[in-house]
Amino acid sequence: MADLTLHVLSRNTAVEITEENGAASQTIPMTGYPDNVFLSVRNTDEAAATITISAPSNRGAWQSDLGDLTQAVAENEEFVIGPLDGARFKDGSEDITVTITDADGTEYSGTVTNVKLAAVVQAK
Repeated sequence: MADLTLHVLSRNTAVEITEENGAASQTIPMTGYPDNVFLSVRNTDEAAATITISAPSNRGAWQSDLGDLTQAVAENEEFVIGPLDGARFKDGSEDITVTITDADGTEYSGTVTNVKLAAVVQAK
């Protein structure tokens, strides 16, 4: 499982955001950014994909009713997911896990690298 590059945006500064090829599973590093991370998704494949942001297994009892966040992204569609709440999604390693699957949660039937991802955070 590889980390996505976290692109940090600053006010009045140009930042080039590079999309990365999707993988079955990857992580977004969340150290120091608890609540202002967004995930940009661009599906260039011919099959719809489901992006899942996983709720960690180490969450507290008060979070037990908060599950995963899933978003369908149709072929040739772009979508921004977020802001991602660190209290809900950050695991013990301070990462957020992102997976790409079919709508039923099984292995993606398309070409997973055709799903482009970029993680973006606005610096505080």
